[in-house]
Amino acid sequence: MFSNLADISDLDEALKTDVAQHLENLESEFKSYFPEAIGDDLSLARNPFRLSPEKVEDELQDQLIDLKNDSNCRDLFESFPVTEFWLSVALSYPQISTIALKKLLPFNSTWLCASAFSTLVNMKSKQRNCLEVEQDIPCALSSTEPRIPNLVAKFQEHASH
Repeated sequence: MFSNLADISDLDEALKTDVAQHLENLESEFKSYFPEAIGDDLSLARNPFRLSPEKVEDELQDQLIDLKNDSNCRDLFESFPVTEFWLSVALSYPQISTIALKKLLPFNSTWLCASAFSTLVNMKSKQRNCLEVEQDIPCALSSTEPRIPNLVAKFQEHASH
């Protein structure tokens, strides 16, 4: 996703050195958090039109051949970012698209974790630090909107004496 650092001619050498060092540190941190991603071959996800069908599993070879021979797909690949391309061909080539997207978008579970933590922090503020959130957090994290009128209708009123 980055252009080559050497291609940026208008940066001074000290800044290029700092950027290069930062990227190396970023790479080592990435490797420590995601060691399984080091050996992954991303050539299918990056450009399926350059990949030989023999490089993918047998059950995906037919889909890859069809994709490579589809001129509409080639046009889409040239006009969209790679993730949007794979999303746009997901219905036509579901298996190969799923594999490519899993390689390109491995951080959805990390995002969900960060989102959950942020929700928890908002629920348990200083004013509400004794709040028991075990029952509330699944509801707060759910993408399903609660149907409050239905819940209220099912609530049985207590008769006052």
